[in-house]
Amino acid sequence: MMFPAILLPAGLIVVGILLILTRRQFPRLIREGLTKFFGPAVAEEATDPRTTPISMVVVGICSIAFGAFNLVELLVRVSQGGA
Repeated sequence: MMFPAILLPAGLIVVGILLILTRRQFPRLIREGLTKFFGPAVAEEATDPRTTPISMVVVGICSIAFGAFNLVELLVRVSQGGA
């Protein structure tokens, strides 16, 4: 039953890579949505254009690291015969 268990680590790694690759576009989409629903003041307070791309990279790296950790743990568990 390895296939469903591999979805979480693989998904985390993919999300991390996407966050790093779209670190400029994703915050713009969030900012546009916040402006549309809550107004420009809330959008300005919630998303700082100077630090948001850096935050996306940090979250992406953490997501990749956590996904890799889970993948290695799964492979060790399967290699020991206890899936």
